[in-house]
Amino acid sequence: MSKLDDKILKLEQQRSDLDQQLKTLKHQRNEDILKVLNAFPDGSVPSKTIIGLLLEGLEVATKDSKKAEVWHQAGDNFCKRNGGKRNSKKTSPSTPKAA
Repeated sequence: MSKLDDKILKLEQQRSDLDQQLKTLKHQRNEDILKVLNAFPDGSVPSKTIIGLLLEGLEVATKDSKKAEVWHQAGDNFCKRNGGKRNSKKTSPSTPKAA
């Protein structure tokens, strides 16, 4: 096998590993969303609508750092008003990280 073939094989394995990590993280995120949803009482907004809003918000926040910061500030203000205990590391806005 040539050096180029070895490199291709190595990169394909890395991609496979990253795909598995991505799948695991998305599953964990979805579980976290369900935990949040279960904390809300049944209200006028259907559960599936809330889930859709959260998923879209997560997607938008990773692509639009300005919007993510506005939402982060709104969440921070909400937590301050309502005495919410929060972990600042977990509540910082999501920004895509360079690979």
